[in-house]
Amino acid sequence: MRDLEIDRIVEIYKAAGDLMYLATINGDYKTNNREIKKLRKLFMFFKKDRDFGEDCIDKLMSIDNVVIRIEVAAYCLSLNYRIDEAIENLKSISKNKEYGIFSFNAEMTLKEWNKKGYLRLYQKK
Repeated sequence: MRDLEIDRIVEIYKAAGDLMYLATINGDYKTNNREIKKLRKLFMFFKKDRDFGEDCIDKLMSIDNVVIRIEVAAYCLSLNYRIDEAIENLKSISKNKEYGIFSFNAEMTLKEWNKKGYLRLYQKK
């Protein structure tokens, strides 16, 4: 996975974010699930190679797609990286009702973080 350049990973996230946004709005859970599966693999690699993961997250923080902003903020909380920025990002999204369901997603992510003091992503059930 390390052979993927950071810029290519950003492209993958941008494309996935666009698809996931539309899929959520249109109720297309199959597309959303397919894309989240791709992102899950990348997140697991970020966990394994923290330096590379943090470099990727630094770039991903600038993507202006609400789906990816929430996803990357959750990554930060899960990895204990850039916590303050992640919380502010989620608060901003959760307060903006123009984001609809996405503001609710951000609110629930924050609620889980505040309740437990940590966030675990992609746990096997």
